Amino acid sequence: VGLRFVLEVDWLGDGDFSGVSEYPYLQNMAIERGRKYFIQPGGKGFSQAEVGTAKLKMQNRDGRYNPYNISSPLHPYVRPRQLFRLRALHGTTIYPLIYGRTTNINPLGGMKKSANIDGVDGWNFLQEPISVPIQENQDSADLLNLILDEISWPVLWGRDIGAGAETLGYWWADRKSAKNELHSLAHAELGQVWISNNGNFSFRSRHYISTTVATITDEDVDKEAGYSIAQPWDVIKNKVSVQAYPKVLQAFGTLWQLEEKTRIPNGARKEIWVDYTYNNENVPAIGVETSPSDFTANANEDGSGANLTSGFDVTIYPFSKRAKVVLENNSGSDAYITLLRVKGEAITTPYTQSLYSENLISQQTYGTMEFDLDEPWLQDINTAQNFADFLSAFLSNPRPYFECWLLPNNPLQLGIDLEQRYELEVDELNINGAYKVIWYGHYWDLEKDGTQFRTRVLFEPIADISSSTYMQFPYQFEVNSDFAL
Repeated sequence: VGLRFVLEVDWLGDGDFSGVSEYPYLQNMAIERGRKYFIQPGGKGFSQAEVGTAKLKMQNRDGRYNPYNISSPLHPYVRPRQLFRLRALHGTTIYPLIYGRTTNINPLGGMKKSANIDGVDGWNFLQEPISVPIQENQDSADLLNLILDEISWPVLWGRDIGAGAETLGYWWADRKSAKNELHSLAHAELGQVWISNNGNFSFRSRHYISTTVATITDEDVDKEAGYSIAQPWDVIKNKVSVQAYPKVLQAFGTLWQLEEKTRIPNGARKEIWVDYTYNNENVPAIGVETSPSDFTANANEDGSGANLTSGFDVTIYPFSKRAKVVLENNSGSDAYITLLRVKGEAITTPYTQSLYSENLISQQTYGTMEFDLDEPWLQDINTAQNFADFLSAFLSNPRPYFECWLLPNNPLQLGIDLEQRYELEVDELNINGAYKVIWYGHYWDLEKDGTQFRTRVLFEPIADISSSTYMQFPYQFEVNSDFAL
């Protein structure tokens, strides 16, 4: 079929590829990316994308992938956590399959020496925690970019971030994983984040309208290999609640005060981490400072003796919900800190508003099935109510999600990527209409039958919201499937 692969690994760890392909050693592959659920178990919010994986088996007769083999041309660079990319070459066209980082290299002995190389896509990289100071009145797309900047998203993977649909009054990140924060921002505006097969971190708001990539017909589907169609009761949610978290900026005041007198020897430096509080609750804050009137140092613990305040350097490093205060004693004497306050403007959520919408007709037919959207960055009550009304109307109707094998060695399968829109005309199975890809797997095995490249795809129907009274137009709400496969 003229199908070849290009497997490159950044063995040197310099953020670039040398152009040397490991394809001559590749024996089989299994690539799986996307997500198989629309809604989390129990109806508790939208599901996040799973970390994409690549499992590669390599021929290793000469010990090429053995880290202890000093004769290997890769020595001493056989190690995990290196950038890699796997692409398919069909004729003169190159198709990206997965970009990511290796996680393990495991040489295996026996009659046929081999090595297993495991890799993951960028979602694994984004599981690291981040902290970002409070941002005011920022577009959601700008905040997504800020998160990627904070975690040093590799330039080699790239970004494809469309315009956001919401401007957030306040946003911050406090030691949460970048993956969670990215999904939370997108879900709070009914948007979508994913990682493309070329490594790009991608985002589209709820106002995005995708274009059709191709039409898939009966002739493209391998029905003998098996398929799955979701039943109505697998996907319906007919009682919807959406939580709103209005944010209120409080007046400038004390966020923290030192309770115990602290001794600092002359010439010493002390760091104190403080948590901001308002009404005994840990809160974020802006305009955080420690002014001269908020700090006093004395020679004695009871506050008597020489006033040594002027001999101290006081520096504050504010974060979203806490601050680091650095005290340096240059007074010439040992001293006690008798007063230390941190002030600022607290941002509070004085109440959480729950908005509801339900479809009684659907409940009579299928029973009551609940869905709860609870995202902290959904801050507007009216928006939350509109979301509840729309989701109740959309989720209360049966939607025929469709998983199938594509016929092998079809050039169509090489271009498959997440969030792509296809027109399905599988008349034999009554699957017709606009769908998008939410999960796929690529499989190839040289040892069994290297002539077949197989692809399994999970398609989700695209919503028809022509009757929506809230969503801006042009608009197309595209979400992921709700059933396990």
